[in-house]
Amino acid sequence: MPPVRPLAVSVALVLAAAAACAHPLAVAPKVAGCPGGTFAIGGVCLQKDDAAEHCGKAARPEAGGCAPVACDSGEPVDLATGECVPVLALRKLAADHHVPLKGDSVLGCPGDGASLVVDGPSFACLPRAATCGRGASWSEGACHPDDACPPGSVVDPAVGCVPVVRRDHGEEVLDVGAWIRAVVGPDGGLGTRAICGPLAERPWLAGVAAHGSSVVEVRAEIVFPDNEVSEARVAVTGRKLLDLHSADPNGPVPVSELLDPVWKTLRAMKGVASAASATVRVRCVVDGGSTAAATPRPGADGGTTDGGSDPAPLEDGGGKKPTGKRPRASAS
Repeated sequence: MPPVRPLAVSVALVLAAAAACAHPLAVAPKVAGCPGGTFAIGGVCLQKDDAAEHCGKAARPEAGGCAPVACDSGEPVDLATGECVPVLALRKLAADHHVPLKGDSVLGCPGDGASLVVDGPSFACLPRAATCGRGASWSEGACHPDDACPPGSVVDPAVGCVPVVRRDHGEEVLDVGAWIRAVVGPDGGLGTRAICGPLAERPWLAGVAAHGSSVVEVRAEIVFPDNEVSEARVAVTGRKLLDLHSADPNGPVPVSELLDPVWKTLRAMKGVASAASATVRVRCVVDGGSTAAATPRPGADGGTTDGGSDPAPLEDGGGKKPTGKRPRASAS
């Protein structure tokens, strides 16, 4: 019997940086069902520009997901621009946030277990496993992009490719429940990397500072007008669950813009939806990481210079673009 199409009813991100160069795109892998030159991400075949938008400016499409990029000299990559953050900008960040520097030191993360994550004027020293972002997961001491799945299937790191689209009387039907569980997460449970990864990279959005943590609830209300997947409307809200270390323990968290790429891949699946609407709530654990402090400037062979309290002028050191994946390192 053909799927019924009832009427749908709603149920309730300026920092100085290096030269503006886009990071290189990886070569799209050959995946059965996807045209050459496209990337099989999120159950659909994405053109390279759409795949790059899905991954964000600090990662590049690779395999069936996203590979975080790195700068040759070890500078962090600005999540907002995709550019290497030069030495002068790191020192300005330190000054703006009253982090004391000596000699030619710069803002960074002491020790080997954390990476400095920068997003415009915001920064944090996060466990390396929290820096993979959307479309990648941490294993064997590095962030690895998701595997590629054929169109109509999405990747579940625990089990592999999960079919979410079936054919019914000649029509493609999206199993809404299966898609939500694989892409968003089980209702009331932990969210997936697609949902929680971008937030984990930006703990300041949840008001989480160094040595703190919080749980953020993400609620998504999805409506399919006339059961058309391409017309899906999604209303997303985020709020902190009880956070005893915050002045606003149940305050809102801005997650809507971070998650737009997820809903774009949903609409690109087209076909008809198995349900007119659905609501799902998932939880994201947000770690504030460790305290940023003075560290040797990127690329320096020695330690910091023990000079006065004011750092000496340095060349900017910018102009470099990200060239590869973030390096392997031991997990914290």
